[in-house]
Amino acid sequence: MATHAFTVAPGWFEVEFGGQATWLEGEQQGQAFPLAAKIGLARRAQLTLSLTDARPADGNFGVDSFGAALKLRVADHLPVVGALAVQPSVTGSDMGTPTTGGILLISSNQFGPVTLDINGGYSWRGGDGTAAPRKETLWTASSALPLGPRVALGVEIFGLPPTAGPAGHENIVALLVGPTFTIRPWFTLDVSGIFGIAGPEPRGVSFGGVWNVGRIW
Repeated sequence: MATHAFTVAPGWFEVEFGGQATWLEGEQQGQAFPLAAKIGLARRAQLTLSLTDARPADGNFGVDSFGAALKLRVADHLPVVGALAVQPSVTGSDMGTPTTGGILLISSNQFGPVTLDINGGYSWRGGDGTAAPRKETLWTASSALPLGPRVALGVEIFGLPPTAGPAGHENIVALLVGPTFTIRPWFTLDVSGIFGIAGPEPRGVSFGGVWNVGRIW
């Protein structure tokens, strides 16, 4: 889902975790449990190492995917765009899913207490296109609206434009909405619902958390 343009401070370590379950026409489609470690490399550079355990509805197997992404913040106060970052990434799987390369452009703005993050991405995969589309784009727009000293409402709309090939899909647009709780300044939790707007996007529920562990050097 959407991410912001800012980077973890140099030498600091942050953990992001979560889970998601989805249903389509009343039938469960599967579950996913992502885990990411974020390390501040420099004032404007962050390395993210991720691992995801995705399980289909029948529960017969798990697909463990792993990836690495390098977020580079290129500007902080551009007109209209605000803070701007670019994030190249690569993702692989030990279950034979084609390796995926990607690039994500990230814009972040703040209007008083309200934040706005806009992402646009492009990814390309190996293989013949039967397991997953060889080329895919995505877009997201998310905002956090404060409801109290430690509670905010997160609202995000995201989309996957149509793709071609054996595994191609039609246009998908969905809404994600739910509260975020600041338990401590260094620890937050969120829970949300996912609702399809267009295309075959299933309904779902998700939870997540961010833990700023501390300085490692």
